[in-house]
Amino acid sequence: MPRNLPQHTWWQEHAGDPVYPGARVTNMDAIFKVVSIWNDHSMTNSAFSDTLGFITELLPQGHTLPKSLYMMKQVLDVAPASKYEWHSCLLGCTGWPPTPQSEWKAHRQDCCKKCGGARFDVVLGKEVPVRRFWYIRPQESIEELMMDPDFVTAIRTAKAKVVGNYWDSPEWNRVNKATGGAAAGPGHGVIALGADFFQPFKSRQWSTGGIWWRYECLPDGASAWAEWHSLTVLIEGPTEPTVMDAFLLPLKADIARLAPPKPGAPTCCEE
Repeated sequence: MPRNLPQHTWWQEHAGDPVYPGARVTNMDAIFKVVSIWNDHSMTNSAFSDTLGFITELLPQGHTLPKSLYMMKQVLDVAPASKYEWHSCLLGCTGWPPTPQSEWKAHRQDCCKKCGGARFDVVLGKEVPVRRFWYIRPQESIEELMMDPDFVTAIRTAKAKVVGNYWDSPEWNRVNKATGGAAAGPGHGVIALGADFFQPFKSRQWSTGGIWWRYECLPDGASAWAEWHSLTVLIEGPTEPTVMDAFLLPLKADIARLAPPKPGAPTCCEE
């Protein structure tokens, strides 16, 4: 392995090489499978390290399987959860964008201008967010979906059609009228949002919320396929917020950026 390259870069450049001479599994396939097992079975890091150490002992000499979870995440380019972590007041009125933990102390006095609720509690001298939520931008989910050839085939044949009672609602009629009928035109589709709270634990109450989106216009009932539903917001418990303003704030901003420009408005390349 060349010393002038970061280790994870070497693995990325040799992703298609066999994990050892003569193996039918590539470096990337092996790394992805091992990390998937760690994630799917909620293994502790110490249990994973012990298991990985035993696996590497079983492999032939000259194998190129990384020897740590950290390196595997680097190879897969897995973003830390903090990249997506927002904070809100307890009621859910106000949201604060991702902030490095090293800067939390400087924001200790942040509070909601609507309800007066604090952003942080101070526990044992350390700042602890009152409520956290994780936001995944639609752009990232769209890019992932567009890598699925079956989804691309389905969306090419998608057409706007009556799929729910909102098509008869005053709000839908207002939107369609404001766009000159384009919203329901043959070249456009509909993205539907859904939200719900659930109990992930059997032993205690911990109401956790999620907001999902999906394309409503895919053919042959494909809109109902769970693998094509995208989680965009995950809201931490243990209690449900009173309002959803904070959690919809980043989504609303991204949808506005993704929307087609109004006639005569400058495009992103002209600004």
